[in-house]
Amino acid sequence: MKTNKETGQVTAGSNFSYWSETSRQNKYTPLTMDTETDILIVGAGIAGLSIAYQLVKEGRKVIVVEDGIIGSGETGRTSAFISSTRYPLF
Repeated sequence: MKTNKETGQVTAGSNFSYWSETSRQNKYTPLTMDTETDILIVGAGIAGLSIAYQLVKEGRKVIVVEDGIIGSGETGRTSAFISSTRYPLF
């Protein structure tokens, strides 16, 4: 597994996107004690963080855990585009 500069290991893959190479990576400390939460989300990609954000807005206590760099999995590699088609497919 390849590591990303000074920030640690990536979660998956060996290629780095432009934004993962040029953005500032925040460093977080691991959990060191037992803690309580309403919801635990495993994975700090776009899906996990979006869900966490919505739950926090609703007043829930949320903890997000990640085994690598935030957004370093598919989220950090995608060049996905949000688009709509002119004709419905369904």
